[in-house]
Amino acid sequence: MDFAAPMRAALAAAADAAARGEVPVGAVVTRGPAVIATA
Repeated sequence: MDFAAPMRAALAAAADAAARGEVPVGAVVTRGPAVIATA
């Protein structure tokens, strides 16, 4: 299984949201695993 695929998708979505100012970048960096788990 490609476990990295969901991670890449979650990080891309988080980065896109951060670019729109919807998510603090610090939260994305420090809570990465949580973002992936809830994606």
